[in-house]
Amino acid sequence: MVEKYTGIDTFSFENIPLYYDAAKSGCVVAFDTETTGLHNHDDIVQLAWVVMEKGELTRADVTYVQNRSVSIDGTEAQGVNGLTDAFLAVQGREPKEAYMKFRGLLDGLIYRYGSIVLIAHNLPFDMRMLYNNIMRYDPDFAEPLFADLREKALGCDTKEFVKTLNLPKEILPGNHLRNCIDSFALDAKNSHDALDDTKACMELFKFLTKED
Repeated sequence: MVEKYTGIDTFSFENIPLYYDAAKSGCVVAFDTETTGLHNHDDIVQLAWVVMEKGELTRADVTYVQNRSVSIDGTEAQGVNGLTDAFLAVQGREPKEAYMKFRGLLDGLIYRYGSIVLIAHNLPFDMRMLYNNIMRYDPDFAEPLFADLREKALGCDTKEFVKTLNLPKEILPGNHLRNCIDSFALDAKNSHDALDDTKACMELFKFLTKED
């Protein structure tokens, strides 16, 4: 499996005007994953998303995913997100079902708007994990989805977006999501719950594209 998913541009300085346009009159989808670890073989155990259409937040959802290949119990990841194998066995969806739900959302929004901006605070990581997990469970399902995203989705890694501000460390100690929330006084929290972090990412994107 690939070490780094590169099928969608994760950030481009030249695309910043397009991010502004999408925030105002288009469609922006923020998403986040919680996983059993950082490697390609690790499982996604929580997937969340928030949608902003024409500047208005229209929906937010989260789904837990049953881990099939990697236990989360006793891992460093469990210490971060607090999830357990027992919880996921009861509350989690089958992987394919969870990913089809997310794809259905993206397909509907792409059909309505023609294109979308897909954002995360560490977009390369989340795209890599999403790609490798879907490829593991259903490669025939994965290829059409990522072909659509390569053609019709514009990526925006908000961590990289923040760097373009060139703020001194006295104002922004680092571009971690928690630092951004504190420095920009965002109405959000960085709890390592996928839905909380997705909402925080969207609030950061709104802040970065706010017109004075």
